[in-house]
Amino acid sequence: MEIPPELFARLAHPTVRLSGSIDEATAASFLSQVLPVLEVPSSIVVELFSSGGAVEVGRRVAQEVRILRQAHGRDMWFLGKTLVASAAVTIMAGFPRDLIVVPQLVMPSNHSSTSRLSCSNKSSAPGESSALSFFPSI
Repeated sequence: MEIPPELFARLAHPTVRLSGSIDEATAASFLSQVLPVLEVPSSIVVELFSSGGAVEVGRRVAQEVRILRQAHGRDMWFLGKTLVASAAVTIMAGFPRDLIVVPQLVMPSNHSSTSRLSCSNKSSAPGESSALSFFPSI
């Protein structure tokens, strides 16, 4: 599934912007930014830049994403900017993988591109813990 052109244009102007440590203030910021726009007809783009933080808060935000998407029937896109690590990945897990976008670095020819991530849950042997890994789609 390609990114719709009208959404591609909105990547520079996300609906919700979250950055910094994942904590209670992040959850409050997410809700204060997303709740007022739930009745506005268009896709919601959530931008996140974070090195991580409180995993339980990340789970709470991911749960809110799932609940809001289901209750309001809205597309909510995830836009990872520069760094999405630790508890921030937990938030990203609340979005369907076909609605996750990560801009790539500028290519040598000075053209930038945007790609989706494909996710796979891999385990090296039965009984071992699995790790979630992400690969840019081509």
